[in-house]
Amino acid sequence: MFYNTKLKAIIEDNYSKVEKSLPEGAKPPGKAVFRNKRLKELLETEAADIHKEVDEFIVEHKKQAVAELEWADAEEVGEEEVAHRNKLCDRQVYVLFDY
Repeated sequence: MFYNTKLKAIIEDNYSKVEKSLPEGAKPPGKAVFRNKRLKELLETEAADIHKEVDEFIVEHKKQAVAELEWADAEEVGEEEVAHRNKLCDRQVYVLFDY
């Protein structure tokens, strides 16, 4: 995926520079918060074909997540748990790819 082949290295480098630039004792931003913010910024600058690739990844990721939940017998995993897992999946995809 595009994140692994290009953006991950850029974001990790940016985070490292932020950490090194902080005054002694200062706490850096959380890695996930920093990553998601930079990811959104970097994706906004990409071409339409990259946006299409990301959109297709989101659709496939959601299909896979739903398929993984289908193994669960309704008696073993209640509706609340299934709803909770779906919400987590949607939030993860939204945070990473809401551009």
